[in-house]
Amino acid sequence: MFTKKKTIIIEIVVAIILLALLITKAVNPFSAEMTYNGDSECVSYSANGQKLSPGTYTVEIEYSTDMELTAQLYSAERTDFVRANDFYLSPNRHQVSYDFFTSHSLYDLETRISESEEIANYSIDRVVVSSNTHLFRVLLFSWIVVCIIVNILCFSSFGKNHRELIIKLSCITLLSSIVLFFPGLVKTHDYRFHVIRIESIVDGLRAGEFPVRIHSTYGDGIGYPNGVFYGDLFLYVPAVLRMIGFSVNMSYKIYVLLINGLTVFTAYLCGKKVFKKESTAIVTSLVYVTASYRIIDLYVRSSVGEYTALAFYPLIALAVWNIYKDDIKEKTYIKNAYILAVGILGVLYSHVLSTEMVAVVLVVVCLSLFKQTFRKETILVYIRAIIVFFLMGAAFIVPFLDYYINTNTFIKERSGTINLIQPLGAYFTDYFSFFKDFFGDGDRYMSARMQITPGLVLMLGLLAAGYVLIKRKATKEIKYLFFMSVILLIVASNIFPWNEFAYITKTGRILSQIQFPWRYVGIAVVPLTLLLGLVLEQATEESLIGDNTYKYIIVVSVLMMCLFCGYAEKSDDNPKLTYDQAELDTSLIAAGNGEYLLSGTDRESISTELICENAEGFIVGQNGTKIVVALEADEAASVCVPRFNYPYYKAIDESGNNLSISNGQNNLIKVALPDGYKGTVTVRFVSPWYWRVSEIVSLITAVGLLCLNFRKEKKH
Repeated sequence: MFTKKKTIIIEIVVAIILLALLITKAVNPFSAEMTYNGDSECVSYSANGQKLSPGTYTVEIEYSTDMELTAQLYSAERTDFVRANDFYLSPNRHQVSYDFFTSHSLYDLETRISESEEIANYSIDRVVVSSNTHLFRVLLFSWIVVCIIVNILCFSSFGKNHRELIIKLSCITLLSSIVLFFPGLVKTHDYRFHVIRIESIVDGLRAGEFPVRIHSTYGDGIGYPNGVFYGDLFLYVPAVLRMIGFSVNMSYKIYVLLINGLTVFTAYLCGKKVFKKESTAIVTSLVYVTASYRIIDLYVRSSVGEYTALAFYPLIALAVWNIYKDDIKEKTYIKNAYILAVGILGVLYSHVLSTEMVAVVLVVVCLSLFKQTFRKETILVYIRAIIVFFLMGAAFIVPFLDYYINTNTFIKERSGTINLIQPLGAYFTDYFSFFKDFFGDGDRYMSARMQITPGLVLMLGLLAAGYVLIKRKATKEIKYLFFMSVILLIVASNIFPWNEFAYITKTGRILSQIQFPWRYVGIAVVPLTLLLGLVLEQATEESLIGDNTYKYIIVVSVLMMCLFCGYAEKSDDNPKLTYDQAELDTSLIAAGNGEYLLSGTDRESISTELICENAEGFIVGQNGTKIVVALEADEAASVCVPRFNYPYYKAIDESGNNLSISNGQNNLIKVALPDGYKGTVTVRFVSPWYWRVSEIVSLITAVGLLCLNFRKEKKH
């Protein structure tokens, strides 16, 4: 039996050993310059028979090329032991590094470089393989996390008092995460876009930028303002994991696992307050987290923003439930403002479109319950929630509105266009197609569509609620949730008049920007889950069903997850394993539809070289949004640098003077040079002072609310 003291001693000893190994590896690194082997089918460089022990390494290649090249790490005897994929040498760069892992010793490692179908003019200047400390950093970090979990579960009063609950919720989390135990990831819709967002945050943090507003990874340094237009607060978690040393794949998988855990927790919190029995709260949290729509969001669409937002929907539902069910005279009634604000903030910092949809639904709820909404106490709760929302959300809202209002981008240009999205809505048959192929797309053709349904259990719950309603045994809560669920499913379908609204009103055109009406199914899952729990408890109280029904729901949920795993394995013979950024296509094509590009930009003909007018120059170095160029100018000279001319870029000469910036070729930054200037010019993005103030306001508000809550908890 391990006592607390013995356990802590073991934890410290293991941590010290790992730290010592980490320091030893850092102080005594392995490094070998790879030499040219000659031309055969490809250009090959070898490590001259030097032994590479098991561990993590980095290969660095210095080169120049006019077309993309492909590099491959190869071992004739032990290729299976090299954890690496093909990676790319972009014509827009002159250096690439690639991290890889070898599980066994290697003596014949080669770096093979090949051309695409077209012949390229290129030269390889240097190839170096060296050890890194990623493995020991990952082991040390993982050990610390394990120690924290063990200490909480085994020795803290919280862990001892809630151990059974923690185990149950952990099992639900693991069930919803079972797909993550594939060797890689099956082909999904938006995986590449979102992992490049994560990689962009990593690159920005390494360049000393925080928060990372312009994602410089896109376009080989040209940049894309994802950090302004798209909430990415929670993506700093996988970004930090990447900086520790985890691979691209593993960082993303850990993020999905954490979001699953958060979703289970928030669903349980909501259910615990709404339902009378804890078992109902646990079962409904299982149903919510394994709902077909959510699972497809996770593993088919890889819609990171949307499935992260789904983790906060239960908090919003909890707040709304409390606002209309709690005694308004209770002192704790005002707390619902904070729950509501935190829930919507979680959605805002995840997915702007989901925030828009949630706002619409909340307005409808408030108006439908207008007698209770317009009570003085309830109005004060909403006012406080709005104030907290804007204060804590200022760090995102201020930059977003600044760019949206003052910058001509494609997203602003398209905001007034009429989007005819009605045919893309869900068909009613979709809601009951529980066993069709989960994989596909959001197309209007049924044969090509993925599953678009809340799921078997939730739809059966809706039918059961309809039966209770017909029998006139439904409570007012069941009635309200039933009609809300039905309305949301209609809104998400192709029978809702989306096209007519878009033609008739400006509001309709704004609301139709959601692209796919079936996104509202994600919101419908929330009232459907609450409805299921209420129907179960009422039926149990009236002895219409027994406790075994809960077990049947658990079995069905598990079987549906197993069914999804089967389809996932069948859908892709070669799951994608991504180890490092160099494997990814980081061109501007990877920016999806390019909504945040400056109007008129042709992203297929972007130059990543200097475009000089009456001047000569070259790029000295690049790091994040910063680029330094050396120039020698004549009269009336200018230079276009490979950075888009988004607001708040600055150009500074060697003396610290600001140089004039304007739109150049293809919306690149054009810097006007003083006559006869000779020296360096530094161009970089600098957040304006009011962005920084908004960040401070959000931080102070968050810390203040945490301290206030801590003080109140301490008093109790």
